Amino acid sequence: MKSIKSIIALVTLLSATIIGLSSCGSTASVSGGLNDESFIIVAAQNRYHKQEVLVHIDKEAPVLTKALRKNQAVRKGDRLIVSPGRHRIMVVDKMGNKLFDKDIFVSTRNSKIIRIP
Repeated sequence: MKSIKSIIALVTLLSATIIGLSSCGSTASVSGGLNDESFIIVAAQNRYHKQEVLVHIDKEAPVLTKALRKNQAVRKGDRLIVSPGRHRIMVVDKMGNKLFDKDIFVSTRNSKIIRIP
């Protein structure tokens, strides 16, 4: 009788030890934040809707993007990725007509919608 009790106690202790040790996971943690970036989206009214326009950011090489309607810009807009802060933005059409030329400020992880006529 004593041996059955000791076997049950040993099995219980062994099971508890296995369960206790297997529940301990790795203590390694992943540390990461959001990218330090902001976005610019070009939205247009009737004339330039779905037209390709050139966007000059801080006098760098222009980027070709498509202008969408204001209500579509947030969901479907082509986002141009820029660093947060102050930027000089100039938007021109394919004929070279200047549509937008201003200094803007964009916060981290925010989108700025540039509205052209």
